[in-house]
Amino acid sequence: VSAGVSGASVPSYLVSETGTIKVHRLGEFKAAGFTRKQLAMRLQDSLKPYLKEPLVIVSFLNHKVTVMGAVSKPGVVDMKEGSLTILEALALSGDIIKEAKKDNVLVIRDNGSERQIKKINLENTSVFSSSWYYLQPNDIVYVTPDYSRLTLEDQRRNRQTTISLLVSAVSIVVLILSRVIK
Repeated sequence: VSAGVSGASVPSYLVSETGTIKVHRLGEFKAAGFTRKQLAMRLQDSLKPYLKEPLVIVSFLNHKVTVMGAVSKPGVVDMKEGSLTILEALALSGDIIKEAKKDNVLVIRDNGSERQIKKINLENTSVFSSSWYYLQPNDIVYVTPDYSRLTLEDQRRNRQTTISLLVSAVSIVVLILSRVIK
């Protein structure tokens, strides 16, 4: 069960491997082979004997894409609609950071028996005609970081963090030794 817009509980149904869903009063109902709109209309028509004005909304609950690497907000992106482009997924992840290799974005796709990896060059307009432009559920998008583009400020900050950690570790060791020796 999932929560609706008003916070009310909205029933959700998992499509089985045979392409069917089990709906109360309707029993097993074929879902495979229909668009979301067609399935909603079929369900609404089937529910009319039981409900005055049935309203059915069909959407994907488990279609997700993972975006990782040199993006502002790496994480899992929901595919609320039927399709999601690589550019939309990157935008939903806060966009690519400046220290990224825009010509080396990987899309990893698991097709059941094999894993396919496609290198995408976002700086080339051929991306729009690629069969990988539209992502599929469970795809992984990895934006390769370009460590050579780290600014001097980033490098200084990394050094300061390392030095701070080392000083803290030495301080803790000295404190422990002073307590043990007393």
